[in-house]
Amino acid sequence: QQAEAAHRAAEHLRAAYGTAAAAPLARLHKHGTVLTPTQRRHHAATLHDALPDRADRVLAEPGWPALAATLDEVRRGGGDPCVLLRKASARRELHSA
Repeated sequence: QQAEAAHRAAEHLRAAYGTAAAAPLARLHKHGTVLTPTQRRHHAATLHDALPDRADRVLAEPGWPALAATLDEVRRGGGDPCVLLRKASARRELHSA
């Protein structure tokens, strides 16, 4: 019973997150689609440096523009996108990040 309740609660939280995250993710996706070709190549190279075994798969994902926009925001904010990618990958699979 506890496992079933936990499963239902997790499903409810996933649905709530999906609803709450839709607008910010759409904004990131749009930002990623207007990056210059040079910026896109730079972020793709960063992805290859950080996660060489996963980069091609991530680049083929429909969410790649949103990730590229995130990397762009991190870089413009003075952060290291490569470090961010490695830390995120170490915590969980990228498809759930």
